[in-house]
Amino acid sequence: MLTSEFDAPYAYSAITERPHRPFPGGARVAVWVGVNVEAYAFGQQALSVAPHGPFIPPDAMSYSWRDYGSRVGIFRMLEAMNAAGIRGSAITNAEVLHRYPPVVEAIRAAGWDWVAHGRNNSILQTSMDPDAERAYVAEVTATFTEVLGLAPRGWLGPARVATLATNQLLADAGYSYALEWNCDDQPFDFDLERGRLVSVPYSTEVNDIIAFVFRGSSGAEFRQLVLDHVGTLRAQGERWPSVLGLSVHPFLCGQPAKLPYLMEALAEVAAHPDVWMTTSDEIAAWYREEGR
Repeated sequence: MLTSEFDAPYAYSAITERPHRPFPGGARVAVWVGVNVEAYAFGQQALSVAPHGPFIPPDAMSYSWRDYGSRVGIFRMLEAMNAAGIRGSAITNAEVLHRYPPVVEAIRAAGWDWVAHGRNNSILQTSMDPDAERAYVAEVTATFTEVLGLAPRGWLGPARVATLATNQLLADAGYSYALEWNCDDQPFDFDLERGRLVSVPYSTEVNDIIAFVFRGSSGAEFRQLVLDHVGTLRAQGERWPSVLGLSVHPFLCGQPAKLPYLMEALAEVAAHPDVWMTTSDEIAAWYREEGR
């Protein structure tokens, strides 16, 4: 467990000095799609369409914008990805499992991976001491086990936050990997007192919130962002096999004007024989077997 806010939870490693580990089939690039399936507490501050939104609760415009994802966007994305033969990793708030049963059943039918994403997207771990956070992780894990009959292997904190204790608590709870730390294009092991926890790359750069909300990108620009990113990884992949964890949200990429561009990018990426279209669980399992 970390003891100082200045301690990084992993050792430094230059990508030029690591063992060469090609992906299955000799692929140069592994691409997985993380679809964030979220629940927000009504009336609380959260990602907003307009700067003034958080200050005018319940911020009906922004709450309903986000809620579009669970009512419409996720089903549109599932249909398109299923048709393309692309399995996603459902990065899911535990409350979704009780609040949105049709979403859960559709994801189960598609055979996607499940990644725990905290209780909801309005409660963050940053205010919790280690004992409270341990209980929080246990509660979230128990909800997945109760509803789905399985314990998730991966974790992403809501709003992508973690505390100094998070990684050790996840390893103690039986998790295989976490997604918060975006410092690398390859998986790596966290420094822990006991057990093992792997970081699976999950991009902040290639993220629809960053692209559409913060940068104001168009759908065509987002498509090109994905293609440019994968193109560079492919060019360097013979030396450095790398991962793109593509971060998307149904209230953004599930919109009618945006989804076609995402699917065009995924179709072009998947057509390359040196790209392994996979899931976060599969990357973690591969690295835990091949890495270290």
